[in-house]
Amino acid sequence: MSSLHVGNAGEHYAMACLLARGFHVGLADRGNPHFDLLMRAPDGTFRAVRVKTTSGDDFKWTAKDEWEPLPGFNSASPDPLDMTILVAFNGKPPGAATEVYVIPTARLVADINRVQRHYYQHKNLDGSDRTRTKMRIVRLGGTVRPGNIAYGFKEDWREFRDAWHLLEGGASASAPSARHAAE
Repeated sequence: MSSLHVGNAGEHYAMACLLARGFHVGLADRGNPHFDLLMRAPDGTFRAVRVKTTSGDDFKWTAKDEWEPLPGFNSASPDPLDMTILVAFNGKPPGAATEVYVIPTARLVADINRVQRHYYQHKNLDGSDRTRTKMRIVRLGGTVRPGNIAYGFKEDWREFRDAWHLLEGGASASAPSARHAAE
């Protein structure tokens, strides 16, 4: 399945989950770089929401600007209502194995940037400096490694697993988990 198909499937999966919870929701204009879904919560709150999907358990982004990995997100003045839905199909068709995380975008960006900064602070196995890249990766599974903390976010983001309630009103970004905060 192509990445376009995976992305579309994730958007439709998130939309179905929201519809089943009483939200009014539809797709944003195709190719919108800032958000994927437009929704109105049962409490009347209107939002534009980002959706990021993976066929496995690792989320990948290509950063346009080194420390602003998501289009339209401003780290200097983050919108506390800016939310992202992460959909991980975990190598299977949508269903029981699918994991969904509803996370404040400010928290997501902070975690992506923290992983990247940590990565650049360490050398490659051969002792050479790591090359700067626009690729950003965060993995739900795996074990944190001394030179790479991009693993184990299933545990770090457990409070955001199926946290659909965060879309019903004002949600604020939470701090990084204790495990990764010191990294």
